[in-house]
Amino acid sequence: AKALESAIERTQAEDELNNAKIRMKAILDNIPFLAWLKDNKGGFLETNKAFQVACGKTAEDIVGKTDYDVWPEEMAEKYRTDDEEVMKNGLKKSVEERIEDKQGGVWFETYKTPIYDKEGKVIGTTGIASDITERINMISHIENQKNFLKQILNAIPDLIFYKDTSSVYLGCNEAFAE
Repeated sequence: AKALESAIERTQAEDELNNAKIRMKAILDNIPFLAWLKDNKGGFLETNKAFQVACGKTAEDIVGKTDYDVWPEEMAEKYRTDDEEVMKNGLKKSVEERIEDKQGGVWFETYKTPIYDKEGKVIGTTGIASDITERINMISHIENQKNFLKQILNAIPDLIFYKDTSSVYLGCNEAFAE
């Protein structure tokens, strides 16, 4: 009778674990970012669909492999260095980086954090990366527009300045500055 109870409890625990894995995978696959978990040697434990699409590989092609198996060597070196820093320092790391692709390049904002076991020992890393290309392009466009307007203002020989509502000077053209 005890053996039967133990087998039933084990089956229930296994079902609970499988359901937890299914829920975790559902969360990972439905976030709009690249997401991954790695062990302390840099081996992928899990990735989401967005990550798989980004590197053009299936989960089976990635899990158990390292960045060197997934990305070009230069990128893999950087990712491994970042992971080692995160594990050594026990601190999260955020980077903005351009990844070259067939369309010319994509900008990502990447967050990496250590993974701890129940004793508080670092056992790996996890990360998410968000495509910020549109934001970077918009910032560049705004900077170009600002530079263009500044050139126009400086080309005008009249004295031009502008102030805020408290009459504090915010800017002027070169003629006014002279």
